[in-house]
Amino acid sequence: MEQTSDRQSTDRVLAEIFGLKSFRPLQREIIESLLASQSVLGILPTGAGKSLCYQLPSQILGGLTIVVSPLIALMRDQVRSLRDRGIWAAALHHHQSGTDQEKILAAARAGVLSLLYVSPERLRQPRLVRTLAAVTVSLLVVDEAHLISQWGHDFRPDYQGIRDFRERVGLPPVLAVTATATPRVKRDIIQALALDHGPLKVVEGSVDRPNLNLSVRHVASEAEKFAEVVRRVKAEQGAVLIYTDSRARTETWARQLHRVLKEPVSSYHAGMAASDRQMVEQRFLQREVRVVAATNAFGMGVDRGDIRLVIHVGIPESLDAYYQEIGRGGRDGEPGQAFMVWHDDDLRRRKWRLRQDQPDPGIVARIVERLAADLPEGGSQPWRWEPNQEMIPVILALLEEMGYVDIEEKALTSARIERLECPWPVSLGELLTNRLITQYRYRLQRFQAMEEYLGESGPCRRERLLQYFGQALTPGPRFDCCDRCQGEQGPGPVEQSAEDLMSALRAWRHAVARERNVAPYLVFQDRVLQDICQRMPMTLEQLSGCHGVGPKKIESFGLELLAIVKAHAISPEVVPASEDSALARAFSLFESSVAFSQVLERIPRSASTVLGYLERWMSQADIDVVRAYGFSLVKTETYDLIAEAFALEGDDRLRPVMDRLQGTVTYQDLRVARAIYRRSREEKLKDVPRQ
Repeated sequence: MEQTSDRQSTDRVLAEIFGLKSFRPLQREIIESLLASQSVLGILPTGAGKSLCYQLPSQILGGLTIVVSPLIALMRDQVRSLRDRGIWAAALHHHQSGTDQEKILAAARAGVLSLLYVSPERLRQPRLVRTLAAVTVSLLVVDEAHLISQWGHDFRPDYQGIRDFRERVGLPPVLAVTATATPRVKRDIIQALALDHGPLKVVEGSVDRPNLNLSVRHVASEAEKFAEVVRRVKAEQGAVLIYTDSRARTETWARQLHRVLKEPVSSYHAGMAASDRQMVEQRFLQREVRVVAATNAFGMGVDRGDIRLVIHVGIPESLDAYYQEIGRGGRDGEPGQAFMVWHDDDLRRRKWRLRQDQPDPGIVARIVERLAADLPEGGSQPWRWEPNQEMIPVILALLEEMGYVDIEEKALTSARIERLECPWPVSLGELLTNRLITQYRYRLQRFQAMEEYLGESGPCRRERLLQYFGQALTPGPRFDCCDRCQGEQGPGPVEQSAEDLMSALRAWRHAVARERNVAPYLVFQDRVLQDICQRMPMTLEQLSGCHGVGPKKIESFGLELLAIVKAHAISPEVVPASEDSALARAFSLFESSVAFSQVLERIPRSASTVLGYLERWMSQADIDVVRAYGFSLVKTETYDLIAEAFALEGDDRLRPVMDRLQGTVTYQDLRVARAIYRRSREEKLKDVPRQ
């Protein structure tokens, strides 16, 4: 009875405050666990609705929900959105005046604040800790929780102070959320946050983003790279993010693209003034700018759903970072592309940078000696360093983790450090160096995985990416997966005469997705709609033969889909007479037994699309005609080999058949043979007497 009541409460808050009718996958499980005081590690892909997982329970639990977040822009966006819903939220950051910060703390003490966003660095400030220890903290949220792990990308040492902070504010339940975590990072997060007060429940969704096509191209020069990027950006109408590997290259790309594209192109990197970065974000979110060239500093917290293309013109250090960046594409569930273009200089540059980060035992020893000389035992005092000494914050974090110092306050180039009474061993510099070398070796391992991903041959890129995060690819056809699976693509681009139908199906899908509060691709993926456009089903039975349309989809959407198709229909049994239809001309040429090479010359479509026309025609033409035309394209002995492989592997996916035959046949052979195979099977079924 109590569980039913809790569920009713969550549904009521979901509808009344957030204006939503239903939860996305895994959201309810996380929320109900938190309401039962169970701490959770939620690993949910970008766009899966992580924010709702803590914003909704904050309205049921009461008290104060504290959200540890790494980016000010992300905090501001969340606070603005919550206040629009009537939820009193605030964020503490260094851009605020002391007066503004005091007002926020006063609101927390008075109990009128519902959510407070803070950076991990601020958790060490005594005044903040004292204030929050005196109020009821009902939930502690750790956003981008992978930053807590030394083995994760973009490790933030201050995230490791969250454990102590949680103890000081009364051990509230914790929700750690991230889009990705390798098995090792997952273990680190759990170990860092669980304490001895109960384990974290792991709720993990697939990191797969099926609406994103993954592709990589190796080019011979920077000029070829630039030409490829220009071609793709021009062909794309939606928003585009271009990730570079340095600040200077970001500005160069923005300048050159602006000159060629004749439209605004913004650059964004951490070296820009905060006001300039904020202006770029706002212009991009308000659709004043379509294309942004940026370092990895851009994107986290920038919630624009229509980013259709994410291009990498430099090589990320790890697949973790790469996944985070491509995850900004297609957040509305519509199809998007993740394209990486690189040449050998990019690889050499990334490897050089990695070598520069290799720990130097001499530098580590000098930093330890300076700390030992500057910090009196048992005393606390400020300590400063130069901006380019990136090694110092890492060493300080390790010293604190090992129990030698306590860092009370920290800025970018300074900290207030208390040297604890624990004596420093003579070999401390060596101990630190060994820890840093271990971390460095792990970075090299992660980059090796990134380098393997770049290759032009090998397993499916999506499968490789999922394996890296300890997950498996869901079995089934993949028609718009990656450049390594292009041969498996089913229907090619929908012909011009069917574009109106495709637009109508997408509009219908968007309306259904909005009504059900799910991403559009969860209703139907684009490849399903493309198959419907090509097959033009007139009955529910024909519709069930389309890719991705199972019994449940038929029951829920079958009649609606047929009504849309029939409103745009050209019956597939009748070859249209219009010379404007590429499909009609192709059907006519096939019927006239025109050689396939000549059909390719006469039809202004790609070879893959015309091959799709051929498969469609073969699915309905007379079996004798199909065999005659088909065996003019594929040799009988080749067909026999392929048919035997189909019998063993099935004919839904071409990749397993290609692998079984060890690449001895072409994808054109496979597709033609599959059309003959399926058509022959249908004829055999016709001859089977019905019971």
